[in-house]
Amino acid sequence: MSTLGTADRRFPRAGGVIVPAALRELCRASRVLAVDADTDSLSADERHRLARDVVRAVSRNAHRLRQEVLLAPLPAPEIMLGALVLDDRTRCALERLRPSLAHVNAWSIERYLRLPKFGAHCLVDLLAAREEAARGSPGERALASAASRPPMRGVRREPPFDARLADEISALLVRRAPFAGADAGALLVEAGLATRPLSLRELAAGYRSLNLPLPIRIARHGGVDVAVPAGTVGVATSVIATAVRFVADWGMATVESIGDRVRALRATSVAREIAARVVV
Repeated sequence: MSTLGTADRRFPRAGGVIVPAALRELCRASRVLAVDADTDSLSADERHRLARDVVRAVSRNAHRLRQEVLLAPLPAPEIMLGALVLDDRTRCALERLRPSLAHVNAWSIERYLRLPKFGAHCLVDLLAAREEAARGSPGERALASAASRPPMRGVRREPPFDARLADEISALLVRRAPFAGADAGALLVEAGLATRPLSLRELAAGYRSLNLPLPIRIARHGGVDVAVPAGTVGVATSVIATAVRFVADWGMATVESIGDRVRALRATSVAREIAARVVV
């Protein structure tokens, strides 16, 4: 799934959520047109008009959100930044404030709305991106479906991980990515967040069952699986492919040469740290 182009990030994203579930009641009360329409059938212009109406309704009427909606728990910005494909405006608002947010433990819609320069557009985009990630790509939905099938008769199926540790697990995965896909389960055991190594299939099933966005994606090339933060799959795949080719042709590869090559191919910058860790 490519999530690198500007068009892929900008809200509303193609095929993405326009009216987040938490804001539907407010949008209905504000008489936003087509709030209950099948957004997949709307044209691009209609989708953008609806998105503007939703943002305008939230901007004018956020004070009317019910208390249970305002106080519903949300993951911390660090997790959101690592796990979601966000509009540049939303990402910049959170990135700018990241150093001052580390001490905040409880997050909710109300808490996000109190952030400086984090307005209605950012909130709508954040909630929409979270629903899009929970819904996942067709391949991820198939993976979750297979993992959620009833167990064989007589076999007791245990939860893959403690739901109370979900935010801590997400933060660890985002902080340690990129890493070999096979190492995901071992990371949790080492951190004391799981009693046994969990496969990526089990992790995906656990996040789906909790209706949470999976904070990592798998970049694959030539039989190599690398877990990377959501939103960097395309770059990571290019890094892997470039490194494999350089080693095959010249017997070596440097982070600088790989970065230069990927920038030339994708017209995007490559973080030195990500490139170095993917290569390792």
